[in-house]
Amino acid sequence: MTLAHARLAAQKRMLENRGRMTAVWLFGAAAKLVLLSGFGISVCMLAMLSGFTELGKNPYLTAALYALFVLGALLSSALFALVSFCTARWFYRNAEHAQSFAAFFDRLTLRDTVKLVYFFWLRRLLGVLHFAGYLLPFFIGAGALWLTLRARGLAPFLFYAVCVLLAAFLITGLYFGFAAVQKYAFCEALLTLDPARGVVDTLRESGRVARGLCFVYARERLRFFPWVLLCVLLFPLLYVAPYYRQSIACAAKIVLDKKHLTPQSQKPIVFLRLAKNPA
Repeated sequence: MTLAHARLAAQKRMLENRGRMTAVWLFGAAAKLVLLSGFGISVCMLAMLSGFTELGKNPYLTAALYALFVLGALLSSALFALVSFCTARWFYRNAEHAQSFAAFFDRLTLRDTVKLVYFFWLRRLLGVLHFAGYLLPFFIGAGALWLTLRARGLAPFLFYAVCVLLAAFLITGLYFGFAAVQKYAFCEALLTLDPARGVVDTLRESGRVARGLCFVYARERLRFFPWVLLCVLLFPLLYVAPYYRQSIACAAKIVLDKKHLTPQSQKPIVFLRLAKNPA
């Protein structure tokens, strides 16, 4: 099974509506940056409020400021989750047929909004815990090395050997951990197809769909890593970022539609072109 066809489909979409794809990505990235700034400011102000002794003379003002900044942090995190989902939803729909920019703002019910915010942060928490589990050998080894060096030290040969072993633990942990969290990669697509789907059911179904595909999907994402490293200037980023988001959305669509099982999707890829049938 290959997902190289996802890049072909993404290229086709970029030829059709590159401007809208770029505009949606820019709007989503700018909105998330603003919301992250708002969250950071709210948290910093909450931490600084205890240092203002003058506020203690007016408990009502203190309570109002605490409530304001707590509300600001909660609202920023909720809107961040919604913007992330709306961006993923737009690109997934765009994988099927060209979308207008206004489709980004398609209506969400209050119930769906609450569910999406809960789902977003639950998925991130599960992903972090899952990822950290694969880095556990590295953390344990690094902690043991630090305690040993602090207590009695190590011979140079043993020290370098342990460092090499820890580097191997780190690299393998990062790769296998990144591949493992791809079990959650189809959640947004599933919720786009069926907004009434429950959170737990979505997580389970995404894991079922991703069974056997985690490493393939991880490699598909990692293919863009060298491209991102080359995006020193803004202009190439405006090409790579929408192309990456659209490729991932097209890959999700291929998997969910089971197109990877059809003869069309099994044709070989030659320089990002489908091989033509012999005459």
